[in-house]
Amino acid sequence: MKDYYEILGVSRNATDEEIKAAYRRLAKIYHPDVAENKQEAEKKFKEINEAYQVLSDPEKRKIYDRYGTLENVYQSNYQSYQTSDIFDVFSEIFDDFIFQQTRSKRNPIDELYRPQRGKDITYTLEISLEDAYFGKTQKIRIPYKRVCSECQGLGFKREDLVKCEKCGGTGQVSYRAKSLWGTIVSTYTCDVCNGWGFKTKKVCHKCSGNRYVTDEKEIQVNVPKGVEDGDIIMIQGEGNEGLNGGRNGDLYIKIKIIEHPFLKRIGNNLLIEYPINFIDAILGTTVKVPHMNGYIEVNVNQLTQPNSEIVIKGQGMPIKNTNRKGDFIVKVKVMFPQKLTNEQIKALESIRPLFLENNKDNNNKKNIFEKIFKKK
Repeated sequence: MKDYYEILGVSRNATDEEIKAAYRRLAKIYHPDVAENKQEAEKKFKEINEAYQVLSDPEKRKIYDRYGTLENVYQSNYQSYQTSDIFDVFSEIFDDFIFQQTRSKRNPIDELYRPQRGKDITYTLEISLEDAYFGKTQKIRIPYKRVCSECQGLGFKREDLVKCEKCGGTGQVSYRAKSLWGTIVSTYTCDVCNGWGFKTKKVCHKCSGNRYVTDEKEIQVNVPKGVEDGDIIMIQGEGNEGLNGGRNGDLYIKIKIIEHPFLKRIGNNLLIEYPINFIDAILGTTVKVPHMNGYIEVNVNQLTQPNSEIVIKGQGMPIKNTNRKGDFIVKVKVMFPQKLTNEQIKALESIRPLFLENNKDNNNKKNIFEKIFKKK
């Protein structure tokens, strides 16, 4: 199992900036265009990029920190990152030196058609505790970015692309200045085309030059039994579309479980506070307690004390990735009457002596209290 933190040489609580800085530093060393041993460098560079793509993404990092891997987590059609993705983040994070060195080897037109991976989407799905108990399949509609069909993701029509007049298509502008030591030539990035060497006469009217249009699609989500609040279901390829044949982003569905009216989840256990009257608590009884599967008969023993817990094994929440369940806990709430009738008072008064005569514990405590007060 790969330790992405060790690969980048950062601690497990490293900030986003620290992770990004570590990636930049290592990329400068191991990028195949600058390393001496290109075969070994490419292997190391792939490993560095894989680690960065996981740790720089908040959702992927959360999954990795929780499970130690992105495999065998709730997902659909998930695969490891492909080799073609290695250079996708290259131009975004490299410093000017490395970036310009690499760009100079490319045709600017080819850059426009370079495959780019689509961005990921995060979606919060609210479900009930019953859904988490039984599992469910649900269809959701999510907004996403689709490649503009009018310009095929360029942001303009190809015939509207013209060579920059200021730099002549080089992307750079040179200035000459005379000094005591001769002529000094300074080269800067062209401020008209921002270094591309080309500019467009007008942008696409459909996407306004953004390369994408906003659309909506329907996704079927399989919520597994035992899913917990905050769990993430990842569905590969259902994020925003990629450009120029680049693979789509992924969809991260964050589960939020709505509070149940009378059942409470504690880990893999289910708890219910069930009221019984004080007579049943003293004499014992059998009650039908509401449960996810209907009702469960629960035996309340004699002399059950307030807040006692009756544990029924194997009737709690399903445990993820197993055939087992947690426990069902019935917390007894002993209810005393707020008002008594004359008949009830007479009945209780008639049996009071029976409890006082047999209550040795209270008599012993009473004798102890009397001895303490006599000493004072």
